[in-house]
This record gives sequence, C-alpha cells and structure tokens, in this order.
Amino acid sequence: MIIERLSIAGLLTVLLLPVGLGCRSAAPEPAVSSSPAPEPAARQFELRIDSTPPGAAVTLDGHSAGSTPVTRRYDEPAVVVVEVSAPGHAPAMLRTDEAWWLRSAAAQAARRFGRSVVIRNFHPKLTERIALRIESEPVGGTVTVNGEARGPTPLLVDWDGVTPLALRVTRDGLSSYADTLDATWWRRHRSSARLDAADNVFTATVPVRLSAPIANRWTRVGQQVTQQSVAVQSGATHQTVPAIIRGPRGQREVSFLFDTGATYTTLDSETARSVGLDFDKATSEITAHTANGVVTQRVAILSEVEIGGHTVRNVAVLQCDACRNDTLVGLLGLNVSREFSTHLSADGRKMTLTPSGQGAGRLLTMRAFLDVPVLTPTSARFVNKCDRAMRRVVVEMSQQDAKGQAVARVRTKRFTLPAGGSKDVAIDLTQLVQGRPYELRVLEGQW
Repeated sequence: MIIERLSIAGLLTVLLLPVGLGCRSAAPEPAVSSSPAPEPAARQFELRIDSTPPGAAVTLDGHSAGSTPVTRRYDEPAVVVVEVSAPGHAPAMLRTDEAWWLRSAAAQAARRFGRSVVIRNFHPKLTERIALRIESEPVGGTVTVNGEARGPTPLLVDWDGVTPLALRVTRDGLSSYADTLDATWWRRHRSSARLDAADNVFTATVPVRLSAPIANRWTRVGQQVTQQSVAVQSGATHQTVPAIIRGPRGQREVSFLFDTGATYTTLDSETARSVGLDFDKATSEITAHTANGVVTQRVAILSEVEIGGHTVRNVAVLQCDACRNDTLVGLLGLNVSREFSTHLSADGRKMTLTPSGQGAGRLLTMRAFLDVPVLTPTSARFVNKCDRAMRRVVVEMSQQDAKGQAVARVRTKRFTLPAGGSKDVAIDLTQLVQGRPYELRVLEGQW
C-alpha cells in the first residue's frame, strides 16, 4: 500500500511539474508601452540676402530691411516678397513660398542629416541701367545702333553696359563715325557718367565730331617724300605757305605767313567760322608776350592742316584777327612748321618743306591744352582742356637761373588724360625751388 501511495504521489508530482523541466524556462514577453514616439525637432528657415554691388537696399513685403547683407530666420516656410535695389541699377525680385523652401537642396540636406536649420541664399547681381546720349557736331547726324537706324542726334540709347553695341553716326557730305562700345569702354567712361536720380539711370555722353571726308595718304618706310616748294612773294622778304585747312564743317584753301617766331598757328575769326571753329566756345587760353605787350588769346583745335600733300592733324590755332590781310589768314606757327624740315635757297626766294615725322609740332599743340592747377610735393594735377584724349604723355617741369641755365628738372612717367578730364600724376617736385617760375614741356604724347 505504501508503494502504491508513493506511486500515486509521484505520478501527481510528475503531472504537476511544468513542461520543459530540466531546460531553461521561456523569456517573458516585453511589456507594450502606451506612450507615443518622440517627434523630430522643429526646423527653422533662414534667408540670407546679399548683392553685387554690396550695400543695396532690401525690402521685405514692402518694408525696409536695411542694406545687404541681410539675414532673416522664420519658424515655418514663410511667404515673403523680397526686393533688392541700388541707384542706377534694375531691381531684383524674389517671392518665397513653401515649395521654394521644402523642395530645395538645403531642405533635403536638412532632412537627411538632421539639421535644425534650412538655409537659402539670394544673391542677385544687379544690372546697371545706362543711357547713352549721342551728340554730334554738327547736330542732325543719323544714329545707327547694331544696324538699326534710331534717329538724328542728339539721341538717347538704352544699354546694359555689357552687350557690344555697334554705333554709327552719318551725315551727308561729312565723314562718318563708327565705334563698338563694350564692357571695356564702359569701365573707362563710367566715372564720367552722371546718375539721373529721377530716372534711376546712369547717363554717359558720346561726343561725335563729323568732319569733311579725309583721304589717307601713306608713305612707305624709306620712300622719298615729295617736297613742297613754298612760293615767295615777288619783291618781298617773307615767305607764304599755301595750305588746306579742315574743320568740323568743311575745308578751305588758304595761305599762311611762315613765321619762325610764332609758337602757335593763328586764324582770323571769319576764316575759323567758315570751317566750323568758334573761338567764343574755346575751352583754353594762352598768355603770349608780343611786341604790343602781354596778351591773352583763345585756343581752338583745327582738325587738319595739309601742306604739299602732308597732313598735320589736331592743330592748335589762336584767334588773331590782326594777323590777316588780303592774301593771308594768319601765321604758320612752330606747332605746324616743326613737323617739317626747312631749306631756304641761297637767294632766299625758294623754301622747301620736307615732312620730318618727329611730332614736335604735335607736342606743342598738346601743351596749349594742358593745365596744372594743383601742385603738391609729390604730385601734380594735369587737366586736359581739349575734346581729344591724350595718351602716353610725358611732361617735364624745369627751372632756370638768371642766365637761362637749367637749375632743376623733373619729369613724369607716361600717363593718359581723357578728353576734358584730369588726373593726379606722381612727380617729385621737391627738387624745384619754391616760388621760382617753371617751364612746362610735353616730351612725349599721342592723340
């Protein structure tokens, strides 16, 4: 009986043991949390505004936001109207919206790398607004721009300052003007342009001078140049030089008195007006010492003086009505005669002029239109009173003692002067004696 009881008890014990006795029990199931997953951090949206040129005015939704660079940050993809503007430039506009923010590479990078700020940049390059004022002398020339006729001068032409602009001005009976204006031209002339605040545009003047047609004559190197014999008045002791003068309104055959004592060529008012010169509008004057004392004479510039087939261009002429008589219009000065070498026959009745090509007369003409209003120990301000630019100019300043001996001499490096413009040029003036007069000479230069 005892055995049976044990058997029954053992059986009950076996039946009551958990399944898998002798092995590891199964791991408990994890508890399911009822709290939601954390949301990603909210992003901000930053707008950075810059411009070329810098310092442009910025408005956001019509309200001033200062000058570039400007930065604004928003908590959501904001809808903003941005305007960037500068004087003399066309404004640049931008309108942001949700798509502009979220479809950008900056937004994609923020999502991918977990960045908290989406940064967008707006950097417009503002385009200058330019109006070219085409003026011609004489007025009424027909203006053609890139092959399209625009009308007579004076005329305003809009331009972006970059796209090449083929400009041509013509008038019947006169030589035509042609030039191509590009970004390089604008960089040279931008400083002289005037900002018209009312129209928000830079206005630059393009002066055009239409003269009588000019026939170019070329002489090969080494070729003998035809000499011009200058007639001598019968029974007189002076020489007269036949010449052709050309100005803005045509040409005229004249005769000059050959005068080695005159620095500059002279014309009377009537003859000057007949070829388009007006001494009343002259921009420069010269003080000269004459037999009648010190006089001030106005200086104009003559397009050409032709003698014996050789042409001297850009000639300074002084007004001198007293220098004219029945046969002569004035004096042939050194600024023309120095372009020739001269030979006088033994009997004094024949003079031969041979073109020298040295340009000495040209340098005298440049000096007539050069002024120096400001001097400092280390620089001089040179002013070009002519409507033609001077290039590769070298100027010397010298002082002499009572015996005419040079006691000091300084010179500049090569420089360029724009038409009607000025420039401060470095020159060591400490070598000159203060208070003592100096002589100004142009040693090199080209028109």
